[in-house]
Amino acid sequence: MALANVVREAQQPVNEIYSRESEIRLHQRLSALQDTVHRKLVDQGILSEDISYELYLNMRYQGTETSIMVRKPQDGDFKQEFKMMHLREFSFLFPNQRPIIVDDVRVRGIGTNGHLRLNRPRLGEELKSTNFTPVSKETVERKVWADVIRNDFITNLN
Repeated sequence: MALANVVREAQQPVNEIYSRESEIRLHQRLSALQDTVHRKLVDQGILSEDISYELYLNMRYQGTETSIMVRKPQDGDFKQEFKMMHLREFSFLFPNQRPIIVDDVRVRGIGTNGHLRLNRPRLGEELKSTNFTPVSKETVERKVWADVIRNDFITNLN
């Protein structure tokens, strides 16, 4: 457990039509949430350089109830990513004039254990010098009596 990642999330309701104008406000909200998540992780002893972030918009077509949590793609185009995910999930798209609603924004911060990064060379050498003993392929067959006869195979691990 000492090498497990530490994850913190922050989410905020928005209920806004996705447009060029709203993109600026959405990015500001994502940035504010990212700062909140960053502080939470740093308070737990995670170094800033060991933190990565995933940014999400919960999007849906206006007039529908099913939203899709869209992770920010490499190119940053949430709208195109939403359309691709909607097509993959539902096998159809609405016309371009139908507005896309953003229900909420979410940021996920993942803090990795820096000790693993710092100790990687030592751990690699330790693995190289470890003697591994192969497991025997011998098996023993024994009959076990319960309500029915069943064969159990027992592997010798010595």
